[in-house]
Amino acid sequence: MNKKGILNNTISSIVSYGILLIVSIVSSKLILVTYGSEANGLLSSVNQLFSYIALLEAGIGTATVTALYRPIADADSTSIKEVLASSNHYYRISAKWYFICMLIVAAVWPLLLETEISYIAIFGIIFFQGVSGVITYWYTSTVVNYLMASGKNYINNYVHLASSLLTYGLKIIICLTQQDIIFMALALVVVNCLKCLIYYVYLKWSCPEYAYIGITGSKKELKQRNSFLIHEISGVVFSSTDTIILSVFCGLKEASVYAVYALVLNALRMIIGQAFNSTNFILGNSYSKDQKNYPLTHDKYNGVYTCVVFIVFTIAYWMILPFIGIYTQGVTDANYLDPKLPILFVLIEVLSACRIVDGQLIKNAYHSKQTLSHSIIEAAINLVVSLVAVQFLGIYGVLLGTIVALLYRVNDIIFYANTKILKRSPLREYGMYALNFALFTVCVCVSRYIPIAVNTYLQWIGYAVGIGIVVSVVFVVANFIFLRCMLRAKY
Repeated sequence: MNKKGILNNTISSIVSYGILLIVSIVSSKLILVTYGSEANGLLSSVNQLFSYIALLEAGIGTATVTALYRPIADADSTSIKEVLASSNHYYRISAKWYFICMLIVAAVWPLLLETEISYIAIFGIIFFQGVSGVITYWYTSTVVNYLMASGKNYINNYVHLASSLLTYGLKIIICLTQQDIIFMALALVVVNCLKCLIYYVYLKWSCPEYAYIGITGSKKELKQRNSFLIHEISGVVFSSTDTIILSVFCGLKEASVYAVYALVLNALRMIIGQAFNSTNFILGNSYSKDQKNYPLTHDKYNGVYTCVVFIVFTIAYWMILPFIGIYTQGVTDANYLDPKLPILFVLIEVLSACRIVDGQLIKNAYHSKQTLSHSIIEAAINLVVSLVAVQFLGIYGVLLGTIVALLYRVNDIIFYANTKILKRSPLREYGMYALNFALFTVCVCVSRYIPIAVNTYLQWIGYAVGIGIVVSVVFVVANFIFLRCMLRAKY
């Protein structure tokens, strides 16, 4: 992939998700104001439930992308066809089970909640959102994975941008006209049908040579598919347990408080994540072609990625509480302004980022099977600590459960990737993370002496730009010096 293609992937990711961040904030505010905290908490908990149902994908996506790196690099069309045919076969099996599980969840979940929202409304929301997922598995998932592996993720980004804008537009119209909340889930079905049409037209006119994507043919077991499944279960427990536990033990209003903080931070994570997804094929191709020189590529990529993540979330820590204050003006059915929550949420984001690049190396090196027990331990720590701590600490308890699990898993991944795959000491990476955590800690301490009082979004943007410039300069200069010193080390 040339530099132009990489630039297209990266810019399309940042622009599309930046736009979606703004639109999602607007639509979520309208939902919160129009339907109240209970409805907002319900929609958030349903989204998390579908993260669990999506485990029926059974690692197909990760296995497909990883299996495609080598044949795409070698221009081996026969192997590409076999991988895609297998992917399509497994996705359609998963779609059938997805539909069955969705019906069970739709019937049971409303019974577990103490809410004034009717059983029929909750059932309908889950049902229509489930139908939307079935359409995705059946028609578009294989295409998305192929484009990602071939370095054309910018196509996925533009399709996602268009479909998401349409979805949010429909949600805004539904809120403004005060229609039943069930229509929001129905809108997803309509938009996903249009998304299928977009991919069909694109493949027909731009990639006719890959028309076999939608067919069944020679099917081979996708390498380490089941191993990837266990890792994905761990990932879902890590990212999707909190809201579900809060909904059951603390109520939908507390889940709504969590969802409002997570809204902004998740959107920022998605922007960074899409930029990563648009460029991580560099790591896959580099490892497949030249393992001897791969460590240099790994360290450069990891250094830049880590610096960007810490800049973004340091600014987020500084600015999120003033933003929540403006965002929830007029909402009085729950307490959204809690000065303890920003540090817990941001710690989760930066700790999560510390394992991303090394985690990708474990996938590319097909070491997922060897690290299965590590993922299981992480999931168990998160679940057990969250379930116990929520009884005494409420929302703080579920956040602490995630942090404790991350402290174990981040160190485990860094140590494993460096010692078992790269065959070197992990100290250089620990040094890089120590530097960034030290800078983050300094910024947190300084923020205590610079209170931010804003009443409008324009004032908030002014503060965010000023703080963002200072924070960016500090992190970039420090990381540049450290990376230069690290790269001079013998490889």
